[in-house]
Amino acid sequence: GGAAAPAPANVPPAAPAPAASEVARVAEVARLAEVARVAEVARLAREAAVGPAAAAKEAQAQARRDSDDRSLAEVLERSRKEAAEEKGRREAEERRAMREGFAASHKEL
Repeated sequence: GGAAAPAPANVPPAAPAPAASEVARVAEVARLAEVARVAEVARLAREAAVGPAAAAKEAQAQARRDSDDRSLAEVLERSRKEAAEEKGRREAEERRAMREGFAASHKEL
């Protein structure tokens, strides 16, 4: 029988996989960069079509709409967070009540 062949020395050790959160962050940055690029191309196309003054006025109106959308998104996010916190408090309260009930039932034995 022959001994197992040693691993070739020139194979680099496997790099550790990046954390999922890091992958998600890089993907989000790439997505935002693409959104910004598309928006810039669209802006240039509008300027070419309607002229810079009209395009600027249109952009201001869009910025106001975006701001309103962002405000709404922030309100929704805040209420979602508050609901999650409330749910966490309720669950903690239920667990505490169960523990106390369990302890009380064991004292009676």
